[in-house]
Amino acid sequence: MGVPDSNSIRRQLQVSVTVAMAVLFVVGSLGVYHYVRFIEEKEFTESIERFLRESVGEVELEMSGVVDAGFHELALNRFAESNDTDDALYYVLRDHRGAVIFQSPWLKDESKLPFRPETRDGVIRFGRSNLSDGETVRTASTSWQLPVEDLDPGESPTAASDRARNHDPSAPENRVHMTVATSDESMRDMLLILAIALSTNGILITVVTAFLVIFLVGRACRPIEALSASCARIEPDRLSARLPESEVPNELAPLVAQFNSLLARVEQAFLRERRFSVDIAHELRTPVAELRSLAEVALVPAAEGGEEENPREIYLETAAIGERIGRLIDVLSKLHRSEQLSQAIDYREVNLGESLAEAVASLDCRSGGEVPGVRVECHTDARVSIDPALFRGILDNLLNNAVSYARSGSEVRCVVEESGSGGDSIVLEIRNSTDGLKSEDLHYVREPFWRKDAARSDSNHFGLGLCSVEAYARLLNIVVGIELDGDEFVVTLRIPKISQESRLLA
Repeated sequence: MGVPDSNSIRRQLQVSVTVAMAVLFVVGSLGVYHYVRFIEEKEFTESIERFLRESVGEVELEMSGVVDAGFHELALNRFAESNDTDDALYYVLRDHRGAVIFQSPWLKDESKLPFRPETRDGVIRFGRSNLSDGETVRTASTSWQLPVEDLDPGESPTAASDRARNHDPSAPENRVHMTVATSDESMRDMLLILAIALSTNGILITVVTAFLVIFLVGRACRPIEALSASCARIEPDRLSARLPESEVPNELAPLVAQFNSLLARVEQAFLRERRFSVDIAHELRTPVAELRSLAEVALVPAAEGGEEENPREIYLETAAIGERIGRLIDVLSKLHRSEQLSQAIDYREVNLGESLAEAVASLDCRSGGEVPGVRVECHTDARVSIDPALFRGILDNLLNNAVSYARSGSEVRCVVEESGSGGDSIVLEIRNSTDGLKSEDLHYVREPFWRKDAARSDSNHFGLGLCSVEAYARLLNIVVGIELDGDEFVVTLRIPKISQESRLLA
């Protein structure tokens, strides 16, 4: 079944990068748009404010008593030449009651420019308004006291009208209000074009980015596809194959190295299993052949005048062979259970010296009498928390091997002492002399069914003792060491004083 797209790293990268690029472009486009709008709004506001202040400076009361403004005359002349609204200037000058003093020739309805009198001079109010033709304009308005025209040199004050002579600039009735307006259509059109351009570019860039991301992510994932193909070519009969580590990206190099290490361990496990199967077949071949020979002998009639085989002897030999096969099966079953961690650990307080003495005594009983040459030296009150049954299995295997393979007349020494490094563990050392064992053999003594000389070995030994010891030791967190000290074979058990009772293995 194929991997769903939602679980695809490639699809997630493609979507994530494309969405991220689209979001970044949207944010950037909004930033550009608002920045341009801010600049345009600011310039537009400054221009209308500048026009208002310049217009206010030109408004004054003439000596003739008429309110005049230079910009109004210019506007009338421009309107006479062309009444095109593209160049229109909208303004209205009102008195303190709101009555129109004069207005822009382009303005058809002065009521469209609101009358908002202000009591403070120089304060400008900005706003929006719609003209009678529906056009939207920006407005700026202010109020101020109407000034009187200065007299020309040599002009007599008596020539001024009564209104000019009696004009009081501070009087409320002499306060005027002016509103100017201009269309922002060109600015709005420009902003609309900018928004359309940014949106169009955003869509195009997003589409191009999506295809580019698909291409680049696909190209970046090619090493993964190559590794997947390499993994697919690894068959159970080709476990020696390894993934190439030289041409992979740095990010995949640790994964490839760990995978190759895993393959190496799996290969070794397969090889051990195959050797184990071959060894089992080899071990069973001899007793099965013996059973077959006994059966054939029992079936062949005795020659005339010859002595017939005693059936009891055949039965006894058959029983002995069956017992040997049964012991082999029992050892293999225990070894399998220990490797599969199929039993819970029952930690109890055990006196190591007493447990060792009991194992030696049990060895004596099994041998039919006292076994000479086994000496126990306990130099500490060795009390540990351990599973008694599993630990007894370790001691039985080690003592049985030591006594069986020791030189005739030699002594097996069992030494118990505290570890020299802080006394955090108990060390049990079992020494026995050996004939013919060399340092290069230490690599093989841990292998199942290995014996230095199978022909000279006791038929009760299958070469599984140390395998069982190491399997049980792993369960009990015991470190097993094997070495040759001169002509002595030494097995060292380093047992923690305080076992981790919380680590119960099933």
